[in-house]
Parts: sequence; structure tokens; C-alpha cells
Amino acid sequence: ISLTLKRNRFLLGNLLNWSYARLEEKENFTYQDIDVKIILQEIVEFFLPSANKKGIVINFSSFQISYVRGNENILRAVFMNLISNAIKFTNVSGEIKIDMYTWDKFIVVSISDNGMGMTSDRVNLILSNEEVTSDPGTQREIGTGIGLKLCFDFMKKLNGKIEVESSLGK
Repeated sequence: ISLTLKRNRFLLGNLLNWSYARLEEKENFTYQDIDVKIILQEIVEFFLPSANKKGIVINFSSFQISYVRGNENILRAVFMNLISNAIKFTNVSGEIKIDMYTWDKFIVVSISDNGMGMTSDRVNLILSNEEVTSDPGTQREIGTGIGLKLCFDFMKKLNGKIEVESSLGK
């Protein structure tokens, strides 16, 4: 594993662990208006070296108005984990699409890739309360095994949600 990938995995693991500890010790978060577009742009820029190393193209499209009321640290942790996973499980020369749009009164962020995909059993396991182990990425990258599960918990705390659509090989 390259030094950049190791560094990113280390930083993301620390961020997730810190965020989870803060989540457990404090139920009431500080809420503020957050520009989701800016956060996503910064995170994409942070992960570009890892994506470039695998020849992965990241396409990001959004609309102008992108403010939500929430907790910036939690949203950063969620988006970092989701984009990191997309890079981890996308094959060399793949593509990741990040789309942001409004639906009803909500801002929707869709992160999709053309990577390995998951079986419906794997998706159900991640959504359950059972312990989940990490699968290796397309280049044997190693994860913590807790990231996606924490993202679900984080989004519930912020009155948001994550939906997973996947099938093996897609």
C-alpha cells in the first residue's frame, strides 16, 4: 500500500474514532448552517492523490444552494468515509460520481462508483447491529470495518439517513 493510502487510512480511522467518542459522550451537538458543497469539494481535493494513484476519476456536480443545518465534524466524517470507501472498492481506471441535489425539503448527496459492489446479504449485515469485518479493497487496501456502520449512526443523530443500493460487481 502506498504511503498516501496508508496516511489517508490512518487519518480517516482517527477521525472516525474521534467522532464516535464525541457522539457517545455528548448527545447534543452544536448545530450551525453548513455549506455542504464546500465540505465535499475539500474532501474530494483531499482524496484526489489516492484516486489519481488508482486512475480513478471523481466527477462532482452540485447546485448553487447547498446549506444544511447540522454538525460539520459529523458530516465531514460521514463524507470522508463514504468517499474513501468508494476509492477503496473501485477498480483501477474507475469512476466515482458525487451528485448533490434537492428533493422535497432535503439536500441529497449521492456517491456512486463502478466498483466491486456488495451482495444484499452484505448490505443487510452492515445495516444490522452485528459486528462487521472489513473487506479488502481492489488493491488489498485494509479498512477498519466500522466506518459505514458509524456513518449510519451519525446520520441518525443528525436526523438524516443513508440508503445503500448495491449488487455484486456493480
